[in-house]
Amino acid sequence: MEDTGLSDSLFSALRKYPKSQELDPIENFITEGFAWLLRNKQVLARDFVDYLNQKLPEPLPLTHLLPEWKTQHTFLGGQIDMLADFGQFALIFEHKIWTYLSPGQLEKYRKYAENNLRFSQGYKLILITGLTRQHEQKPDLALTWSDIYKFLRNWLQTKSDDSLVRDFIDMLAEENLGPAAPVSYESIVSYFPAQSLVSNLKKITLVLLKQIGVGCQKELDFIKMFLFPLIQLNMNRSLDD
Repeated sequence: MEDTGLSDSLFSALRKYPKSQELDPIENFITEGFAWLLRNKQVLARDFVDYLNQKLPEPLPLTHLLPEWKTQHTFLGGQIDMLADFGQFALIFEHKIWTYLSPGQLEKYRKYAENNLRFSQGYKLILITGLTRQHEQKPDLALTWSDIYKFLRNWLQTKSDDSLVRDFIDMLAEENLGPAAPVSYESIVSYFPAQSLVSNLKKITLVLLKQIGVGCQKELDFIKMFLFPLIQLNMNRSLDD
C-alpha cells in the first residue's frame, strides 16, 4: 500500500544533483531515489533503521523517533550523501558505486559530527558500496548495495508489495548492484585468459605512449591512475564476494 502525504516529488528529487564531471550520475540517482523512499514511506524507514540497528555493534539511541532524511548535506570541507537526522543523533551515509573513497573522506565526516553540538548523543558512519573490496577507512558499518537489495526484497515479501520499492530494486539489479549471479564454468575458464589480456593491454599502451614522447605524460598518468584500475575492477566484479 502506498503512503499518503508524500513530502516531495520523486522526479524532483531525482533532478536535485547538477551535472558534474566529478559526480557519478547513477550514484546520485540511487542516493536520491533511496532517500525519497525512506522519507516518504514511514514503515520502510522504521524497518531500515531496525535493520541497521541489528547490524551495528552497539544499539542506536532514539530509534523510537523517525529521522529527517537529507541528501547533499553540505558542511565546511565536504558534502554528505545522505543524513538521517534524529535531532540529537545522526546516521551519516557515504554512497559509492564502483569508485573508491577519497583520502581522508570519512575522517572529514567524523570531525564534522564530533564538532556538531546538535549530535550530543553521537553518530554512526555507514558506507554503502558496489563491492566489499571498496570497504575502507573503518566506518561503523560497511554494506553493499546488494545488502540493500536483499533488505528491500525481503521487505517487499513480508511487509508490503510496494510498486516504487520494487522499481527501485529492479534498477539496482539492472545496474549490477543486486546479488551476484552464480559463477559459471565458462566464467571460471575465461577468467585467467582475461587477466592475461589486461596485463598485455597495459604493456602495449605504455610502450606506445613512451614511443610517442614525453608530451603525453598527462595521458600516461591518467591511464595508470584511472583506466587500468577501472579495467581491472570490471574484470573482477563478477567474481567478487
